[in-house]
Amino acid sequence: MRRRAVPLVALMSLALAAPASANMGTPLMWLGFLQLAFGNAIIGAIEALTLRFAFQLPYRRGLVLMTCANYASLVIGWFLLQFVEGPFNRIPPSIDVLLMLPKLIAVLWVVLFIWTVLAEAPFVHRLFPPEARSWYTTLKASLLAQTVSSLFLAPLYLSASNYSFVTQTKIQPDLRFVQAPAAQVYYIGLDGNIWRVHIDGTGKQKVKDANATDPSARLYAKRDRGTGRWDLWCSRCGRSTEGDVKLLEGISLKRMPTRRTTSLEEKSTKESREVSQPRDMGMPLDYRPLQERDWTVFVDVWAERGLQVYHRGQRSYTLGMETPFIAWFTRWATCLPGDYVVFNLGDYILILHIPTRRLGFLAAGRCPLVVMPDRDAPKEPESI
Repeated sequence: MRRRAVPLVALMSLALAAPASANMGTPLMWLGFLQLAFGNAIIGAIEALTLRFAFQLPYRRGLVLMTCANYASLVIGWFLLQFVEGPFNRIPPSIDVLLMLPKLIAVLWVVLFIWTVLAEAPFVHRLFPPEARSWYTTLKASLLAQTVSSLFLAPLYLSASNYSFVTQTKIQPDLRFVQAPAAQVYYIGLDGNIWRVHIDGTGKQKVKDANATDPSARLYAKRDRGTGRWDLWCSRCGRSTEGDVKLLEGISLKRMPTRRTTSLEEKSTKESREVSQPRDMGMPLDYRPLQERDWTVFVDVWAERGLQVYHRGQRSYTLGMETPFIAWFTRWATCLPGDYVVFNLGDYILILHIPTRRLGFLAAGRCPLVVMPDRDAPKEPESI
């Protein structure tokens, strides 16, 4: 009995190792690595014990076969996931997809369980004596083995996953909750062209054919030293793989948004006054006056803790999107008066009212550049 308790003790150590390594990655990342390294052998031992007690099948042979079964289902499942991931990523981002995302994740968990039952059934079939083999009994035994192992694995993977963007926010079907001052969002559409939409979701239009299909293409505003106006620029845009391209002249920009450094001191340099470029990670651009920044956000490098929200210096909540099936990174955040933040979540451009956690869908694209209106600037920028 002492030997048979070893797999359970090892599995508990696997559970403790995942959260302890959170500062060097994400719990889900390390949990997957540990399962690949030796976790499948532990799972195989648990399943072999289950089959031993339920069907009187040989334990040692079952340990070998079920360990091989777990590695086989993991490898084959990874390749199948690549085929599933492609069509899923081609679904156009929309508010409807965002609203049904919790149900979709639940369905994927069920599909994963069914897959493991079917994938490991041939290995279970080999455990039975030739005269006792039947696919009905095999599927029943495989179902039991996967159910028992899932009782250990499901809590681990559920606790390591994070989809708080859809479970801890109030996703709104429209943007009527947005009461921020008038602002426009320029962004790179999924077609590689430059689009613009108002902060309330109205007035969406294509403003420039840009062919900005390079994933590293970036939008930013730059002040023209001769005219003093702000122009829209794009790095790695079209055929330019190194230099930057001016796209629009005279975009409206009420004032230069500021960014706090990690020491919480305002960054003010000549370069920052001449260029307005949101960061993909770290402290966001901020249009709010300093005295109105009780709520602040920080964009993390990992998808699991993508948007960290602070209230008066204390962590209030964290939003992320990382599961075994979906990992969407948070990027390009800009804060607006009224405690709103515009940011990328995967290919979704979203707006969040930070205090109330109301979340809305703005557009499908990347690298949103938020622009405040300027009465002295022309109503429509000039295309280059």
